Amino acid sequence: MSLRSHQLFLKNYYLKINDSNDTLDFKKSELNIYENLLWHGYLDLMCNIYPYCKILLAEKFNSICANFLRTQPPKDYHFNQIANGFSDYLAQYELELSQIYPYLSQLAKYEWTELECIEDKANTTNFTEQNINATLINYKLYLNPTLRLLNFDYPILRIAQKIKNKTSKSFRFKPKKTFLIAFRDAENYNCKFAEITQFGFNILKSIQDFNVTYQGLAHKAVSLNSNQPDKAIFEALTIMEKLFDIGAVLNKLELD
Repeated sequence: MSLRSHQLFLKNYYLKINDSNDTLDFKKSELNIYENLLWHGYLDLMCNIYPYCKILLAEKFNSICANFLRTQPPKDYHFNQIANGFSDYLAQYELELSQIYPYLSQLAKYEWTELECIEDKANTTNFTEQNINATLINYKLYLNPTLRLLNFDYPILRIAQKIKNKTSKSFRFKPKKTFLIAFRDAENYNCKFAEITQFGFNILKSIQDFNVTYQGLAHKAVSLNSNQPDKAIFEALTIMEKLFDIGAVLNKLELD
């Protein structure tokens, strides 16, 4: 039997699909080892990508992962992509759990974003020097190309830390609008998260998909706070300087 035939059998077995055109006819016992390897490999993947969800859900985690696989079978040959969409699955299908942990799908989104940033194919090696003088490149602003913007209804960073340290008895948390950025560090390739203000979030959202200069940044800042233009520009420049210090922005404006 070919590997493809084994894969088809297992897909049909897991999803309980009865295809009259399927000519596979052999005992399940002949594939027990292969099946178990795939299953444990899948569970290991889910545990590594969603460690906080695993801690939170405890003994329910394995069965939820099984339901997720049945509901949203993989569509990509990249093994890690099997775990993609877990956040949407939790929000759509695990409604009881969402009543108990209303932040659950957002926590999964937070955890998936870490892998997304690490695996992002964007190249940041041209910007590893700490001081690129923006005056030499037409005052252009270079954002880290792996940058992601996250908008949550709960304080996800604090929730993740408490789950990790197991410092909360009930894991119940009050809603709190939270704005985060995530990006891959250009030096060590780790994913970093940082909380930012709503103004900073809106600034980044407005310039993320454009070729922006520092002049363009000033225009965006003023449009977001037209009543206090000087304050808006100063705040925007201060935010960019802080983001440069942590690697979310790859150059900064050098003023004489």
